[in-house]
Amino acid sequence: MILKSYQTDALDWLEAFFRRCKLSKNPAVAYAETTEEWRGIALNYRSLRRQDIRCGRLKKAEAIRVAHLDSL
Repeated sequence: MILKSYQTDALDWLEAFFRRCKLSKNPAVAYAETTEEWRGIALNYRSLRRQDIRCGRLKKAEAIRVAHLDSL
């Protein structure tokens, strides 16, 4: 399978985020650093609660809305 350039970019940024998580042991710090490098502004990290995901309480539309609001 050949990935499109935006898919490769997304995977590269995800890898950078995971690498920073491992080094800092703090996903909020890792996310801020990664998004600062990626977009030029540190975005807020908001974790999804496992309970919400496991029980299906968090709908896709809500996850998208939260991600959009966090990026403002």
